[in-house]
Amino acid sequence: MPIFGNGALGGGNPPYFAANVAAGPRLIFALLVALLVANMTRAKFQTLSTVHSNSGVGRSSKVDRVMSEYAQNRTAHAPPPESTYPLNLKRDYDGSWSVAVNDTFPFGEAPDPEFAKQDLLFENPDGFASLNAENHPREKLGSDMHYVDGEIILRDGAYRTFRDVLIKVIGVYKVHEGIIMLVGDFLYEDNALHRLYELVSEQKGSWKLSEEAFADALAADLERQRDHYLGRGSKLGSHPVQSKCDFEAVFYIAPGHFSGTTPSPRELASHEGNNSEYIKMNGNITSKQCGTSAEIELATFDRETLFVKAINYTLLVTFVAFTQVLVLIRQMEMTSTPAGANRVSLLSVGLQTVSDSYLFLAHLTMGMFAQRFSTLFNAFAIAAFFKFIIFSIFEMRYMLMIWKARRPSGFSGGWDAMRRELSILYSRFYGSLLFGLIMLYRLQKYMRVFVFALYSFWVPQIFLSIIEDHRRPLHPLYIVGMSATRLAIPLYFLCCPRNFLHVRPQYMTGNWLMAWVAFQASILLLQHRYGARCLIPKRFLPEKYDYYRMLTEPAPQVERLGDVESGNLDEVVPVPGNHYRGKKGSIGYTGPRLVDCVICMTSVSLNGPNRMATPCEHVFHEDCLQQWMDEKMECPTCRRLLPPP
Repeated sequence: MPIFGNGALGGGNPPYFAANVAAGPRLIFALLVALLVANMTRAKFQTLSTVHSNSGVGRSSKVDRVMSEYAQNRTAHAPPPESTYPLNLKRDYDGSWSVAVNDTFPFGEAPDPEFAKQDLLFENPDGFASLNAENHPREKLGSDMHYVDGEIILRDGAYRTFRDVLIKVIGVYKVHEGIIMLVGDFLYEDNALHRLYELVSEQKGSWKLSEEAFADALAADLERQRDHYLGRGSKLGSHPVQSKCDFEAVFYIAPGHFSGTTPSPRELASHEGNNSEYIKMNGNITSKQCGTSAEIELATFDRETLFVKAINYTLLVTFVAFTQVLVLIRQMEMTSTPAGANRVSLLSVGLQTVSDSYLFLAHLTMGMFAQRFSTLFNAFAIAAFFKFIIFSIFEMRYMLMIWKARRPSGFSGGWDAMRRELSILYSRFYGSLLFGLIMLYRLQKYMRVFVFALYSFWVPQIFLSIIEDHRRPLHPLYIVGMSATRLAIPLYFLCCPRNFLHVRPQYMTGNWLMAWVAFQASILLLQHRYGARCLIPKRFLPEKYDYYRMLTEPAPQVERLGDVESGNLDEVVPVPGNHYRGKKGSIGYTGPRLVDCVICMTSVSLNGPNRMATPCEHVFHEDCLQQWMDEKMECPTCRRLLPPP
């Protein structure tokens, strides 16, 4: 089954750099092989030259023997003769289908995806089509006819929908005529071989096998395919939903020059029309039972364009991952203290961690499905690795910092208490991850709701800042960087019409998602600039202490008795002396009154524009006290608790 096959992946020449990234290892390998062959050829000619110069009577016989061996090897490795039609069909084909003239498909309301098997309830008169086929020679069928198995995919339009149809098919391939005849779905039908025999008999040409001999030749292949897809022991027709339409398909391959060997990856990747392994075919798929017919045009699947798109996507994911790591490190440095980490919402960081874990699983799954394409597998594996590093190392560590800041008692009671706290944190995280996966599977029809809920990761932080009146919990670079980078991947699939997965673009959903995340980020930036409760009317807020209130006299100078470094203060007593001083301590000065800021040990005006006064009437520079309160909410002078600014 072509995992990424589509007919609208786009033509044109791919970017030179991306194409060389995909072909780089192969080019180096080819150069090494060329050097090895050149050295071997030079050594052989040196041997011939030595034999020619040093041999006596038997010189000519040795030369003849060497030349004879060379001629035999050349004959043995000579390319096979060309044929008009390909001897090997093993590859993927993609193209389009369209309703035949004077015919229609049974349109109607879309059924549940589980029961949409191949009952063509399409809304569009044309769409994407693909074929994955592999032929096998069978002695009982003769040299001119091969057994074929594979699957046909029909989409309702150009993009993936839950109405997509996948038909398992078996058939035969007339090698010398280039005709492929298929019937499906054979998994739940007991007359598949009979219908195939009638389809082959309708074609022009000699046909010598009886129906019994034909069925005997393909019975083992049919049973093997059923066992492969249904599992051993399954009974015919045991599936609860069987197809209403029995499909028959006939394809005619355009004649050309084809080799009899298996195409190399480079040959299959080429999309040039004159390439020896590029196949074009057209045909039709019909159902006499349902009276439907569609014309299909297919060609060799263009892998090179897919590789370029997939590699460009992984480069995007890599850039996004590096950017997220940088802004996350900056945020962790800003909130490295327990007081700073306590202001960050654990739920906000947890939603981002769960989102990255889902992206890790998604990229890993895509890489497993694309493992037959080594280039795609490596690209998706790298993208999955970066997402794994982000959520398992950086974000989990940040969650642990926040958890420790909010529950300090759990990490100060010994190893058992710490282990218990870690178990609670990890069990909640992985439980949420598993619950989300189950809900995602059960509510596939509501994928948009799931995505919007997952991208509401700033909402818990907004409410936490309002409720607890936290000031500046997040760095602006972290807010903007995370909002922009987390939108990159969903917007690629929602707004890019030529994405490599061929998902139908949903521009309205993408615009609403972008607006929703931007709205959350804007509120956080407003809270960072004007305060956590800046958007709430003052009449609904409790009275708040004003750090910029006017003072008539500064607080008296105090001396703290006890161990100041450890914080064990026994007593606070006033120290006699001036409460304030004038400029340069001059007597009789009537200008601005100055006091000392105990944080930076410089003068600060008692009622100047850039000063803050605590409830205990100690005066500090605005910047000094702001930075101090980022670390701890207590007065630098008397150690009393401070209210939120």
